[in-house]
Amino acid sequence: LGAPALVGVIDTPGTAWSAAVTGSIVCVADEVGLEIIDAADPTHPISIASVSLPGQVTGVATAFDHA
Repeated sequence: LGAPALVGVIDTPGTAWSAAVTGSIVCVADEVGLEIIDAADPTHPISIASVSLPGQVTGVATAFDHA
């Protein structure tokens, strides 16, 4: 397989703690909320939505089309 390679980068508002992927959508648990990223073109990921949540968000999971 070879070593993983960095192909694209996107900044989140806080510290990204974890991520869950479904198709080309990446849900990132950022310490200030949830960031939804479209990675259909992995060299140019695009933030498509964000949700501020109370407390510190450190984990995320996906099931079907829900995070």
